Amino acid sequence: MTIKEYFDNLPVGEVVNKRGLAYLKRLGFIWDYSPWGYLESLHIFGEKQEGSPWHDDLFLEISPKQKCKGAENLDYGEMSFEDMLDYFGCQGRIEFNGNEFRPRYFDGCFKPYLVKTGPANGREVNHRMALFGTII
Repeated sequence: MTIKEYFDNLPVGEVVNKRGLAYLKRLGFIWDYSPWGYLESLHIFGEKQEGSPWHDDLFLEISPKQKCKGAENLDYGEMSFEDMLDYFGCQGRIEFNGNEFRPRYFDGCFKPYLVKTGPANGREVNHRMALFGTII
């Protein structure tokens, strides 16, 4: 089965497996994933706000613009939050070969999993909880 067939046959609401995550990571859509299949994030400290001790920061998990690969090589000290969003894209969803994916937290999870959210192919699943690395 090719990766395109895997994504096309994946039911809406289903968690993407590690094979799919590895492929999306190679393309630069996701930053990283854990051995249990959830998304890892990169904490980026951007520009420091004038008169404030806080920096603009971003937790990079996904990039619709496929820019996760080069995330370590940029100098973020002069980038505002808006600049980072322009560079990486909105963190809400990614689209690949006509399929849409979004990060989703399940009950009991501290990190999100990547879930297929469209297009509907007639099948849909509804996971509610994660226990010890297993989605039920």
